[in-house]
Amino acid sequence: MSESEVIIQAELKELTAKLKREASWFYWIGGLSLLNSILTVTNAGIVFVVGLGITQFIDGVGYGLSEAYPNLANIISWGAVLVTAILSGIFILFGWLGMQLKQGLYLTGIILYILDTLIILPFQDWLSLGFHALALFGLFKGLQTLKAIKQLMTEGSIPTDDGNESYI
Repeated sequence: MSESEVIIQAELKELTAKLKREASWFYWIGGLSLLNSILTVTNAGIVFVVGLGITQFIDGVGYGLSEAYPNLANIISWGAVLVTAILSGIFILFGWLGMQLKQGLYLTGIILYILDTLIILPFQDWLSLGFHALALFGLFKGLQTLKAIKQLMTEGSIPTDDGNESYI
């Protein structure tokens, strides 16, 4: 392996580790959104500021409907958890797709999280808005890292021991 190939390989390894840290914001957002929903349904009395505003809204609607229709309270509450699980899964998927270098889908996840930020804005939940801003900062750094990886990949591929080309 030439010296330039070694340098590229080292840079890719470093950038990949960085992308993994930055894309993990999607995992945290999705996982804690689901946890928040479960905590709400079980009346745990605590909620994390981390997560999706839309799932908090869904949980609130579910809670209101449960109060209005006590005979259906369990179905409504766990239905809200199911919807949250689907939305959380989508955000977890965005994190995984980012690690697969799917730049367009990673950007789609960021756009959806920006829209989610707009949902909580009218409620003036400053702590949650602060977390959204921090997460968006991390996600945008991840997008920059993903672009850097793609650029490095186009500059040259690195042959592996089996004769195939590998970038990461």
